Amino acid sequence: MGMNNPLVLKVGLGVVGLCIAGYILGPPLYWHFMEGLAAVSHSSSASYSCPPCQCDCSSQPLLSIPEGLGNGSFADCAKHDPEVSEDTEKNFAELLTEELKLREATSLENEQRADMALLEAKKITSQYQKEADKCNSGMETCEEAREKSEAALMAQKKLTDKAYQLWTWVFRSFGINWVLPCSVADTLFGWWNWLGKHSSSVWNLVPPCLMWCIWRERNWRTFEDLDKSDDQLLAFFTGSLFDWSRAWGLTSSDSLPMFLNSLLCT
Repeated sequence: MGMNNPLVLKVGLGVVGLCIAGYILGPPLYWHFMEGLAAVSHSSSASYSCPPCQCDCSSQPLLSIPEGLGNGSFADCAKHDPEVSEDTEKNFAELLTEELKLREATSLENEQRADMALLEAKKITSQYQKEADKCNSGMETCEEAREKSEAALMAQKKLTDKAYQLWTWVFRSFGINWVLPCSVADTLFGWWNWLGKHSSSVWNLVPPCLMWCIWRERNWRTFEDLDKSDDQLLAFFTGSLFDWSRAWGLTSSDSLPMFLNSLLCT
C-alpha cells in the first residue's frame, strides 16, 4: 500500500500536467486546424466552381496581402452595428461642422480684409478727389482772374482810345498841336491859359470836363455794362462842356453849334 501511493501520485500529476497543457495548447491548435480545414475546403470549392482567371498581372500591385490573412469582415460588421454607425456618423458630422466653421471663419476674415481695403481705397479716393477739386477750383479761379484781367485790359484800352479821340477833337477844335505830358498835374499846369497864349475861361474848363466824361464812361462800363460809341461820347462831352460853360457864365451862345463855332475863334 505504501508503494502504490507514489505511483498514484505520479499518475495524478501526469494527468494534471496533460490537462494544463491541453488547456493552454488546445485552443490555438483547434483554431489552426479549423483555419486549415476552411482553407482546404475553400480551395477545393474554388477549383471546382470558379473558371480560370485571365488577368493582366502587370496591373496588379507589387505587394498583396494573402487571402487568408486579410480581415475584411470588420468593416462589414461595422455597417450592421448600430453603435459603430452612430459613432461614425457623429464623428463625420463633427468633422464636417468643424470644416464648415473653419471655412466660415476664413471667409469672414477675408471679407473683413476686403472691407478694410475698400474703406482705405475710399479714403484715398476722397483725398485725391479733394485735391483734384482744389486744383480745379484754383485753375478756375486763375482762369476767371485771367479773363477778368483781359476784359479789364481791353476795356481800359478802349477807354484810352476814346480819351485819345476826345483830346484830338479838342486840339482840332482849338486849332492847336500839343503832346500831352506824362502826369495829370503837368497837364493841368501846362493847360492853364496855354502858358499865357490862351486866356479863354472855356479853355481852362476843358481838362476837368473831359476827365469827368471819361470817368463817367468808365462807371457806365463797370457798373451798368453800357458802352457808348465814339460819337455818343463826343456828343456827351460837348454837351457837358456847353452846360458847364453856361452854368458858370463863360459863354453867351444860345445853342451848342454856336458854342462850338465860338471855340474856334477863342
